[in-house]
Amino acid sequence: MYVRREPRFYATVTYSGSDWINETSTLGIREIQLYYTGESGKAGSHDYSETGYLFRKNVSPTYHPNVTTANRAHVMMRYAEILLNYVEALNEASPGHPDILKYLNQVRERGGIPPLTGSYTQEQMRQFIRTERRIELAFEHLRYFDTRRWKIAEQTDGGPFYGMNVEAGTSNTDPNFFKRTRFETRVFRKSFYFFPIPQTEVQRNPNLVQNPGW
Repeated sequence: MYVRREPRFYATVTYSGSDWINETSTLGIREIQLYYTGESGKAGSHDYSETGYLFRKNVSPTYHPNVTTANRAHVMMRYAEILLNYVEALNEASPGHPDILKYLNQVRERGGIPPLTGSYTQEQMRQFIRTERRIELAFEHLRYFDTRRWKIAEQTDGGPFYGMNVEAGTSNTDPNFFKRTRFETRVFRKSFYFFPIPQTEVQRNPNLVQNPGW
């Protein structure tokens, strides 16, 4: 299932069986082992992944597993985010504007996937843009705010969440590990779209109204 995925998958996600960046682990192991008995699995590490996945994005390309640090500037905002912000706003304000496809495709082509062609409705383009944000901006601390801004968090941020079966597996070819398994169930209430106003502030100002649900 990790074969022939789009290029951004390999630049973003560390999966069991992927290679260590540049080198081997401290034990001389080339493949990352996230299954139960693996070097980085539940039985082999105190800080194992509960999902069977780790992130790879923003790890310095000069990183070496036997070196503890690799200096790299912190990225506050990437050009891809600026383009995606622009096309999202443009699709809401002026559906069908040629800049929407032009700049959305710049992000897609840079990511190594084909451009979108043809004509799309506003809703179709809205879904394309949201999907592109989810993939291109993964692990950049934006999804949390996107789902709340779009008012879809009740569907996306609540319910069962799945990963690999980290309680099983003795190799990177063991099917017992590669079994879709629920690792937690999350709750998202409608009130979570807003933070509560501190009670001290509500009491200080009699005209202040607490956010709904709190």
